[in-house]
Amino acid sequence: MDEILKLRKQLIYIIKSNTRQENVAANVTESDLKSDLPSEIQLKLLKQMICAGFIDQVAIRADCIYPEEVAITNRTSIINIPYVPVLMTKSPEVSDNFVYIHPSSLLTNVGEIPPKYLVYHSLHLGANGKTRMNSLCDIKSTPLANVAGKGSLLSYSKPLTGQGMRTIDISPTERYCYVVPRFGATVDSDLKIGWDLNPVAVHQIKKNGQWKVDKIVTNKSYSAMQKKHK
Repeated sequence: MDEILKLRKQLIYIIKSNTRQENVAANVTESDLKSDLPSEIQLKLLKQMICAGFIDQVAIRADCIYPEEVAITNRTSIINIPYVPVLMTKSPEVSDNFVYIHPSSLLTNVGEIPPKYLVYHSLHLGANGKTRMNSLCDIKSTPLANVAGKGSLLSYSKPLTGQGMRTIDISPTERYCYVVPRFGATVDSDLKIGWDLNPVAVHQIKKNGQWKVDKIVTNKSYSAMQKKHK
């Protein structure tokens, strides 16, 4: 926290020095260092910023990819709920892939099942032989897809159809459609861990005979485009 405070003070000093009209030295007061609690949008953006810095250190709650092997009840202690890091090397014994929330984490006091996805800072082997992760924040499915973007950790399915989802052809080389992003290893990988995220609407461009995702778009933008190209 001391380092964060020093950095904030330096940034405020730089801003004041370059924006004040009076030709006097800038002064950073205690009131300058105070800030309101982040709004919901700011909180989402902060989580995405953190995730961007640790994009290869995201873990999924184990019951979400191993529902038959992992059972979580209301009596399960939070520090005993397993997670699986992305790109973890697959092991014949499923439990060998598990990591667990560190006992000092704030998540141990939430009183409910922890988030589906967690971004972590580091992994440590505990005294009882369990690997513990120092979690930073949670992240939702679509923001995770946004952050992973065009990097090597994200791949996409073919366009989805049905239930109101259809491909909107703009031209022979441009279209809008819904796809399923996959984070981590591809479906056919026998060596590494990966998982499907929630379907998202995307803008695709055809290059060299292959459709490439240009960007993820909002459902609202997709609907507007659907109405325009009925």
